Amino acid sequence: QLEEFETLRDELQRGQSKDRIDQLEQRLLMNCCYEIPHTLFQLRQYLRAIDAYNSAVSRYPQDVQTLAAFLQMGRCYHRLGKPDEARSMLQQAK
Repeated sequence: QLEEFETLRDELQRGQSKDRIDQLEQRLLMNCCYEIPHTLFQLRQYLRAIDAYNSAVSRYPQDVQTLAAFLQMGRCYHRLGKPDEARSMLQQAK
């Protein structure tokens, strides 16, 4: 599943860079950018998930999924035994 999301994301990003994707494809791209870190979280790859969440948040800062991304980053840090970073993510979510 992770590889499929990454492949689709990469393909859509190539199309976007050439202005060749429509609104539906843009939405699919955004969904991929958030599903990749969710999948990494489920795979317990917390550091990679944090990086991917940060990438998604940077790319789509106004999207409603940003709140969930900050909460998930907090959970990642918590599971990594980093409570200060976890609290920081929760503060950013507020």
